[in-house]
Amino acid sequence: MQARRAARELAFILFSQFDKKITHYSKSDLEDIILKSVRILTSSATDELKIAVGALVAMRDQIDNYEADAEVNLNRPIGVANIPVPIPMTSDMTGRINEMIDIAEKSLANSKLILVKDMEEALELTNAYAPEHLIIETKDYMEVAGQIVNAGSVFLGAFSPESAGDYASGTNHTLPTNGYAKAYSGVSLDSFIRKITFQEILPSGMSAIGPAIEVMAANEHLDAHKNAVTVRLEEIRK
Repeated sequence: MQARRAARELAFILFSQFDKKITHYSKSDLEDIILKSVRILTSSATDELKIAVGALVAMRDQIDNYEADAEVNLNRPIGVANIPVPIPMTSDMTGRINEMIDIAEKSLANSKLILVKDMEEALELTNAYAPEHLIIETKDYMEVAGQIVNAGSVFLGAFSPESAGDYASGTNHTLPTNGYAKAYSGVSLDSFIRKITFQEILPSGMSAIGPAIEVMAANEHLDAHKNAVTVRLEEIRK
């Protein structure tokens, strides 16, 4: 049942984008549709990808069988994993589906599943890894989110997919990769704001922090910095 549901969902991803017969689309139109489907496909979890690859192979095999009677098949839908898909399809899609299979298989080859003993270990691992995108789909996701300190962008709950942050919900996908979320934030409006700092130190303030400045400057052998504070402290003490 799980494989059948995955096949159905995969078919809907691909075919829901068609609103006319395959033969009425240009090559570039079809490539755009396939690319969009691949993006949706490769955002799935690893186990779902395995099922999806199998479903794609089945689709390709069925399309190959259509080639013998293409004229008739233009006018009837193809079925995927016993799920009728009400879109006519012919063998000219085989090559594009092969591309989808190739991308999905490469995604699997570069994917890993890490088994942890409990949520505490999962949080420790997550904060050490500092993921670019982090999806928290647990019952107590707000509580879990409160313990995340290193991540580029966090997606909370069952209705918050990564693609929403990439395209529509207000955040973006220009995020720190390769663990740099430990030190950097994602690009936002704040990234384009220039800031200037101003400070005024009163005699009471200089009396409080001056001795610490003298020690730090002296340790760095910056005598002028140290003396800039010393002369002021001497003036205050008169």
